[in-house]
Amino acid sequence: MTSCQLLCPMERFRGCENFDVWKRLAKSFLVIKGCWKAVIEAMPDTELNEKALAEITLMVDPNNYGHIAAATTAKDAWTVLINAYEDTGLTRKVELLKQLVNIKMQNYKTIQEYVNDLIIIGLKD
Repeated sequence: MTSCQLLCPMERFRGCENFDVWKRLAKSFLVIKGCWKAVIEAMPDTELNEKALAEITLMVDPNNYGHIAAATTAKDAWTVLINAYEDTGLTRKVELLKQLVNIKMQNYKTIQEYVNDLIIIGLKD
């Protein structure tokens, strides 16, 4: 078990491949830990900021540390990741539509898995 698995019950951020799901889970995790306020408001030189920045750092795969290395606040780290990986343009909408069109029930063992993936794709936009 890695240190992240001990501290946060989610997969580390790897990049585009898991950004959408990671973003939602990371926000939820930070809310539960009482750190989300430090992400919304820049709180330099506070214990809450230090904790939130540490939590975000632990949720990021080491290959992506370069994005947040210069961040001094949790808000900075979060903003850098959002700006680098969140795609809100037409290309993103076309990709989501393509995913919805290509999802096939026969590729799933249960209806619940199928529905879960449909919901996740729907939440990405």
